[in-house]
Order: sequence, then structure tokens, then C-alpha cells
Amino acid sequence: MGFLSRSKDGTADTANALRFEDKAGEEHLWIQAQKNMDTHVKNDSSHSVANNHSHYAGGNELYRVETNRVHGVKGGEERLTGQGKIDNVVETYVLGSGTKLRLECGESAIELNANGHINIVGKGFNLFVNGDGHITTSGGKLNLNTSGAQPGTGAPGAGHKGNINQAVVNLFPPKQKGQAAPAAPKAAAAPAKATAAPLANSGDKKSKYNYTVDEMVKKQKGLKAKPVKWDNATKGFVPATEEDIKKYVDPANHMEGKDKYQFVDLSSSSGISKDEMSNFLKDKGTLAGQEQTYLDAAKKYNVNEAYLAAHSALETGNGTSELAKGVMVNGTKVYNMYGIGALDGNAVQTGANYAYKQGWTTPAKAIDGGAKWISDKFVGSGQNTLYKMRWNPASPGTHQYATDVNWATAQTTSMKKMFDSFPNANLSYDVPEYN
Repeated sequence: MGFLSRSKDGTADTANALRFEDKAGEEHLWIQAQKNMDTHVKNDSSHSVANNHSHYAGGNELYRVETNRVHGVKGGEERLTGQGKIDNVVETYVLGSGTKLRLECGESAIELNANGHINIVGKGFNLFVNGDGHITTSGGKLNLNTSGAQPGTGAPGAGHKGNINQAVVNLFPPKQKGQAAPAAPKAAAAPAKATAAPLANSGDKKSKYNYTVDEMVKKQKGLKAKPVKWDNATKGFVPATEEDIKKYVDPANHMEGKDKYQFVDLSSSSGISKDEMSNFLKDKGTLAGQEQTYLDAAKKYNVNEAYLAAHSALETGNGTSELAKGVMVNGTKVYNMYGIGALDGNAVQTGANYAYKQGWTTPAKAIDGGAKWISDKFVGSGQNTLYKMRWNPASPGTHQYATDVNWATAQTTSMKKMFDSFPNANLSYDVPEYN
């Protein structure tokens, strides 16, 4: 049932109408204005939608608020503008992010990370001031034109503008015959991550190398420590062919699913809060209560905090192994949270002996010392991903963690499991790029 009113020569499609549908399961209220529609409320007004909400304006929209406005989105949010956009404020304007803040345009990008690390990448720069200028590195040194240095982040590239424009076009489907406006798309959830899943995006850091994948394969094939692969028939390792090597060394073969975890940048913070870390460590033996130790060590040595905590939890059986609970060496109890120095066949004693030499006499010292070791040996020396630990493309043949061509890919199952423990972790990727 309903009501319909129309002007002379009007049709049902052009009338003012109010329609009710009371059929069970298909209840619907439909309102149509033949031309204009105005509402006026003398006091307060509220509008509540239990599920999705779509809004479409075929022309311009003016939105004014006399006093204050609060806009909150519990999930993710995405905004697209097909032309220009201007934001002006009379007083302070603050943009904040608890994890990472990026400003990107084509071949340029500026990135602020929660751990205090700032990355800028581009094809040129010009700094000009009319007065004095200062560059100060407090407690460190300023390096200029460092040999072999790689950009700390990546830029979207020349197709950035076209990609944005296409996203806008996709948001506005063409008008259908007989409709005054496009069919309104559902108010779908914005692309906020529910889990720390690998996502290919323009923000991935690119480490560029001045040779091709095929040249990299030949470099690996020519090493004294020959690459090997596991052979199920012989139940042992056999020499890897050039085809085997290329399968694992070519990044293009590993950009989807869990394989991409071998490119997670272990030197980049995931923005894990103290509460999140505390929740993860809860009921994990001697690791419990050490959330601040992990966060401090991650910041001090530039190692991903989620990786540090999850790696040690995996290594120690959630803080319950002998090395995690403490082993006596020469009358002193020592701890080893990462299995560093623990050799097969006598892992507890050799791991304890190493911890004794390092002075790891408390769980906190073992966590901090282990983080330093990981940074010194790999992450802080340019091998900040599993891929780089295995292949070391900056210097092939030196400091490669393994000879098994499948090593980095094989580790991604454990790596994914680690980061799945922190569903809100913001992962950064460092993907190699060959000529």
C-alpha cells in the first residue's frame, strides 16, 4: 500500500510517492520526491542505520556546522577525490598515526614511522631558506653519499595519478536507463587489515640491484658453497640447477600468499602497543611481563618488535624451555631466549654457555642481548628480510644464511605464524628489484 500524488501528465515514476511493503521478510519503506524535498527540524535530530548506508548526490553538496563536529570510524576509511582538494584551517592542524604516516605523489614519498625513523625518496630535491639552516645528528654521525645505500621506502611511481583516477571511476557506475542516479553501491568496509596479512602496495620499499635475475642466478651457481635443494627420492640434499635457483631467487614468483613474508622488513616497526605486547606475552612463562623489554630492544636495535617477541616465543616453547627458565653455568643462572649459539645435539648446554659468555643473567638481559645479536648479524647489517638473509643480493656469496635454495620460502610458514599472533601489526615490505 502507499500514497501517490503527481502533477498533470505525470507518471508513477515522476510522482511524489510513499509506499509501504509489509510482506514478511521483505518489509520496505520507499519515499520519492517528484522534484525538490526539504525537511526542517526545530530542535535535535538523529538518524540511525543498523546496517549499511549509502549516500549519492548527483550535483554539488554543501555541508555546514556552526560549532564543533566529531567524525569517527571504528574500522577503516578510504576517501577518493576526482579533481582537486583543499584543506584549510585557521589554527593548528594535526595529522596523527600510531604506526606509519605517508605522503606520496608519483615518484616521491615521505614516510614517518612510529619508531622515529623517517624515510624520504624521490628523483631530486631542492631545499631553500632565506635565513639560517641547521642539520644536527645528536649522538650519531651524518653520512653523505654512502656507498651501497638503499632507499628506506618506495614511491608509487609514474602511474600513481592514473591509478587514483581509475579508483574514482570505479566508484561511480554509469547511470542505468530509467534511473535518476546510479545504483548505489553497498557501503562496503574500507580496506583496513583484520590480520597482519601480506599486501602488495605502492608503499613497499624497493631495494634495487644493478644486475638481472639471470645474472644473480649465475652468481649463485658459481659460488664455492654450491646451492642445494631437498630431494624427496634420496631423502637428502642434491645440487640445485639454474632453473631451481631462479625459481626461488626471482621475487616475482613469491609475491602472493605466505611467500611474501620473506620480504617483511624486519628493521621496521609494526606499531605494536604495550597493551598488545602484554596480551601476547600473557601466560608465556618467563616471557610474561617483559613487554617493555621487547619494545625498548626493538627501538634500540631497529628490529621489528612483533618479530622479536614471536620469534622468542616460538624458540622457547612460549617461555617454557630450559634455556628460557634458566640454566646454571659455573654457579650462575643464565637465559637464552632465541637459541643463539645452541648447537644441534647439545643445544641446552651450548646455548647456556653462549649466554654465560654474554652475561645474560636475567630474562630481560637475554631478550635485549638476543635482539642486539639479531641486529648486528643480520637486520642491522643490510639483511633485513628472510630473502636477503638467504641470498644477500647486495653481496652474493658472502654472509648467506643457508645453501638450500628453498630456505627463505620454507621459513615463511613460521614467519606468518609469528605475525598472525599480532593481528593489528602493520607490516612493511622490502622487495628486491633487479634490472
